[in-house]
Amino acid sequence: MGTPAKAMVVDGWDPYESEPKTDGSANTIALDSMNITVLRDRKPRQEKERTKWGSAWQDIGKVFTKEDGSWLHPGTASGTCRPSAEQLPRHQTRRFR
Repeated sequence: MGTPAKAMVVDGWDPYESEPKTDGSANTIALDSMNITVLRDRKPRQEKERTKWGSAWQDIGKVFTKEDGSWLHPGTASGTCRPSAEQLPRHQTRRFR
């Protein structure tokens, strides 16, 4: 279980972190074993990317980033997933935060 400490906000095309709007927005979420495995498997790949980029790596403290460690815009993630998810019901990206 975890409680997201920050909310991701997009201003134009620029993502940034903000405090949740209300106390109720800081809910604890439970992750199943499959998602925990995905997160743990991501770390070694991210470390390889960090090594490859060297001093150009942008350490923002996030699990899912661009190759250089910078913010991965939610629109980019949605566009990447959309072709694979054409058979699934439509969703709002913010539900996955």
